[in-house]
Amino acid sequence: MRADRSPRILAELSFVAATSGSLADAEAYARRSERAARSAGWSQAELDSIACTPLLAWRGEDARTMHAARRQRAAAAALDDEPASRAAAHGLMVMHLGRSRYPEAFAVARRAWELHSGTTGKAPLVVMIEAGVRCGRRATAKEALARLREWVGRCTTPLASALSVRCAAALADDARAAEALYHQALRLIDETETLTHRAYTRLVFGEWLRRQRRRAEARAYLADAVEMFTAIGAPAYGQRAAAELALTTRPIDEAGNSLQLTPQQRQVAELVVRGATNREVATRLFISAHTVNHHLRGIFRTVGVTSRRELRTALASRAGTSQLGQFAELTGQEQAVACRVAAGASNREVAAELFLSPSTVDYHLRKVFRKLGISSRHELVRVVANEV
Repeated sequence: MRADRSPRILAELSFVAATSGSLADAEAYARRSERAARSAGWSQAELDSIACTPLLAWRGEDARTMHAARRQRAAAAALDDEPASRAAAHGLMVMHLGRSRYPEAFAVARRAWELHSGTTGKAPLVVMIEAGVRCGRRATAKEALARLREWVGRCTTPLASALSVRCAAALADDARAAEALYHQALRLIDETETLTHRAYTRLVFGEWLRRQRRRAEARAYLADAVEMFTAIGAPAYGQRAAAELALTTRPIDEAGNSLQLTPQQRQVAELVVRGATNREVATRLFISAHTVNHHLRGIFRTVGVTSRRELRTALASRAGTSQLGQFAELTGQEQAVACRVAAGASNREVAAELFLSPSTVDYHLRKVFRKLGISSRHELVRVVANEV
């Protein structure tokens, strides 16, 4: 370990700023850390070890996050550098959660806990719980909650308490108890300056309220989450919140009732008409992809259609709402672009996430504007979020 620790201290400050939501400060510290390390003649492996991978993850830069994490892990192994290993894992967890890739987030968190359980802190446990609930690892999530409560007992801060309570809410079997815990978590988290967790707590509570079919209440929390993540500069999380916000609109309910769809079928239909894949629907509703496929076949039979595009058009017609009718005219790719742009992502960011070229994103966006009869991104936000 080098005697001059200033690059590592600056890297740690960058990490803390990124995880709290001060991304501009995190960038400034990261640049100072790299300059100091280069001036001191650090090797490439040492430079890789102090990368602020969580900063890239919060910014939604998936390709750069993966590249930085890979090099940081290699450096950690070569240098026996535990903080570098933890930073790489943290960045990957942030990235996967932002994209709703819960099995991947759970796997990274569990590995991080196994490697560094004595020093890694709360983050892997929180992710093991909140991602584990979403990907069918409830038993492991309960074990992680017990460990988290032990950790909180040794580190009593508003943030630690808020995260423990929020995780307990995610695992609560009773809806009334879960709601009370979410409200308690909000009160505690708002006593902190951690913008990322303040926004994320609103996001997961809004998601929970929507699953309880309390759409009007869910809209308020999800709209706050969109606004907060946009202000932070975290487009992936803003897009996740915006996509959830779009699901709080009511036309599918009205169409589903007229067609006598079951509550589960209406939930599947809501997601499918927004362009979600079977795997994404399964993750969002806590069911298997096989069950989603079963429900989708039943929906097609009931509605009398044979494709997702026909389903969007049919449900829009049944609902009798022009807004959903317009949105239903979009292809799945166009809907994916529209939701991300409405959440504040740039064409380049959308291109990176959807593996398209920026010119292709621009082409889809022009088609979206034409089909919806709008001329600006501001108008698109109102259409996607149902003017919430």
